[in-house]
Amino acid sequence: MMKNSNWGKSPPPENPAPQCLATSPAGADRRVISAAIVNCLEWGVRGNSVNNVRSEAYAEFFLTEPAGDGKEGGEIFAEFIRKIEPDDSDGKLRRIVQLYR
Repeated sequence: MMKNSNWGKSPPPENPAPQCLATSPAGADRRVISAAIVNCLEWGVRGNSVNNVRSEAYAEFFLTEPAGDGKEGGEIFAEFIRKIEPDDSDGKLRRIVQLYR
């Protein structure tokens, strides 16, 4: 019987820093992100200071270039693609019905 020397040992921790690949993954879909749209003035959002904020809508954006590394303020440049509606055929946003008694 062969004994597994790694039994019960945790794997080494992963590096949490952003990683750049030597080659880019194929396809432009990797640069499409879904984001919640929030009325920051109505909810009084200032940084991460507010919890339980309701979104006004959801949308998809195309990242036009790599994000900044923080030296430029960590800027992200994106183009609006579309507003995501409940019950779209892609299934990203669904209506959830909750019944109470």
